[in-house]
Amino acid sequence: MPSAVHSHTVMHLVVHQEHVLPLLAHLDFDAGDPCAVRLSVHLVGEEPVQWVFARTLLTAGLTEAVGDGDVRIRPLCEDEVEISLGSVGACAELRAPADALALFVQGTEQLVPVGREEVDEDLDEQLASILGWQDLPGERRDGRRRK
Repeated sequence: MPSAVHSHTVMHLVVHQEHVLPLLAHLDFDAGDPCAVRLSVHLVGEEPVQWVFARTLLTAGLTEAVGDGDVRIRPLCEDEVEISLGSVGACAELRAPADALALFVQGTEQLVPVGREEVDEDLDEQLASILGWQDLPGERRDGRRRK
């Protein structure tokens, strides 16, 4: 059984309102990281640029405007979706074929259905370690819940 979904499509980088550049885009989903999708874009003569964002963001962006951070996605029309990627001092606006994105999302959902994403059982403990917490919020050292 496959553990990943890969898709290649042509997207368009909007340079000006009336000028767009075609570029090759790769979408990747790995069942080992079921909440994320990876988008790599390749401009001719440049190193690929990769963005990682939530699968739910891509799914919702097919039908409604979503995102308020570095990644925003919205349908432009029945056939096209806009993906805005931003970082400090730069922003890229991509136009993508809606059907290619929908097929990719459908493939991810066949591999890992929405709501069936398994998250590492030790996630709370890993987060506590990263944040330097001695106790998890709501728990005492003896494992009993705080009131």
